[in-house]
Amino acid sequence: EARTERDRDTRTAELRTVRLHRLERLERRAEADARHAREQGLNWRGAAVLSWSGMRGVVTLAAAQSIPTSVPYRSQIVLIAFIAAVVTLLLHGLTLPSLIRRLRPAGPTKDDRTEELLALYNTLVESGHAALEAVLEPGHVDPETGRVMNPPSEATIARARATVRSSISALAFSVPRDSTLAHEHESDAQAYLRLSRTVLEAQRATLLEERAVGLFSSSALRAAEQVLDTHELRFNPAGDH
Repeated sequence: EARTERDRDTRTAELRTVRLHRLERLERRAEADARHAREQGLNWRGAAVLSWSGMRGVVTLAAAQSIPTSVPYRSQIVLIAFIAAVVTLLLHGLTLPSLIRRLRPAGPTKDDRTEELLALYNTLVESGHAALEAVLEPGHVDPETGRVMNPPSEATIARARATVRSSISALAFSVPRDSTLAHEHESDAQAYLRLSRTVLEAQRATLLEERAVGLFSSSALRAAEQVLDTHELRFNPAGDH
């Protein structure tokens, strides 16, 4: 009975921890959404421009024309909706450029995007190191097998530590090349990717030259091109074109 009581207390504590973590995540999400809205220019200036650019008269006209012909004063309603649409299109449309120039809603700049990428890079590196240190603690139990894992060799640990940065160092290619933040410091992983990109570009140039010469068959050239394409995907973050 005492053991059952302890198990119940343990489950209650775990549920309380999960709920607290969920509330903290929701709070961080709300703060992040508000900060993102401000950075994207969605303040009162952006909201005013967005509201002024809405063509509400067109929707009103479409709704008025959907009224059955048996409804009294249908023609007058359609006429009023047509006038509202014309006024909305002409007044709002012709004055929108002047409103934008006057309010000047500002969005994120290249430096803002650079700082965001570097902050995300550092966050992912910190989380990777923290997870690795937790796994390397003596007596660590594998959650999948439930066994106590033996400490790996120093060479394996060194390779795993290098993977923490090299796995996400392709984010460096998303940083604008003309940004001063991009040249303040170059890590070993970034230098490796820069040299690897140089090698890849040279191999692509050679492949194009061999294609023009015709010494190799088209199937061999196509196979080499697919290999280079697959290798290049490692250096391009998803969504970066």
